[in-house]
Amino acid sequence: MIGMNRKAQVSVEYLMVTSVMLTIIVIIFGVAVVTSGENIKSRQTSESLETLTQTADLVYALGNENVIYTEIIWPSDVSNISIIYNCLTGTDVTGCSGGQGAVCNCAGNPGDECVQTGPGTHSVDCVENSAIVVDTKFFGAPTQLIYPTRSKLEINKETDDFCHSIFRVNNVSYRVKVSWGSNGAVQLCKPCPPGQPALCN
Repeated sequence: MIGMNRKAQVSVEYLMVTSVMLTIIVIIFGVAVVTSGENIKSRQTSESLETLTQTADLVYALGNENVIYTEIIWPSDVSNISIIYNCLTGTDVTGCSGGQGAVCNCAGNPGDECVQTGPGTHSVDCVENSAIVVDTKFFGAPTQLIYPTRSKLEINKETDDFCHSIFRVNNVSYRVKVSWGSNGAVQLCKPCPPGQPALCN
């Protein structure tokens, strides 16, 4: 009888050890799946950013009236896309305000070398260079990815220019038109369907 009890105890111990090992394996597998998915999203975002910055730099180097179309995709964790600028100072170009931010200001006073689009507003003449900023939530934490470019970048959302009013679309691969704008900036545009700008608002 003692031998039977001993065998039963050993069987229960083996069962408990096996259960613990299986639980650990399932947890490790679950963490690996989640991490792998986040790594894929992070890589997709990095590839799209590299594509945009490299294409913008190429268009900028080729000069006025050049246009290149490229393909990008943003995963669902990307929540916003914007442009920031390194601005020239008044010692570089008369009338410019220095620093880094979403706009580079031109004072607009007589004799200023910069051209403003309105009183005290953004001027590409005052832009030294720019960067694309992407807000993400990879691995659960809010993060900003900043990719610098040598060009003076803008995101064009004007339907009059046959650009979609919404530049960012998640989980869909789409075309982006990278071209010189009339103001001297390299513009990123999500093109409207041919001949149908009304569908782009």
